[in-house]
Amino acid sequence: MIDVTYDREQHTVTVKGHAYSVSSGNDPVCAGISALTCTLAAAIENMALAGKIFDPVTSLNSGYARISCGSYPNSEAAVILIFDTLCLGYALLAQAYPASVRLFTTATET
Repeated sequence: MIDVTYDREQHTVTVKGHAYSVSSGNDPVCAGISALTCTLAAAIENMALAGKIFDPVTSLNSGYARISCGSYPNSEAAVILIFDTLCLGYALLAQAYPASVRLFTTATET
C-alpha cells in the first residue's frame, strides 16, 4: 500500500510504501506514483533555482519520498497550484487503485 499525505498549509507531500499490484519493475501504480512524485520534486527544485521558494526538500528514496518548501507571499498561489495539481494525480490513482494507494490531505479552512 502506498500512502500519500499532503499538507497543503505546510506545502508538504510525503509518499510511503509500495503498491505491490504486480511484479516489481512492472507495476503501473508504482510507475504513476513515481512519475508524479518526480515531477513535483523537479518543479520545486526549479522554483528554488528561480528564487521563488525557500527551504526546498526533495528527498526521493525507494518506498519513501518527502517534498516540501516554504513560499514567499508573491509565490504562494503558484506553489499551492503546483502541489494541488500533482495531488490531483495522486487522487486519481487512489480512486482507480484503492487497494494500492491512499491519499490523506490536510488543509486549513479560510
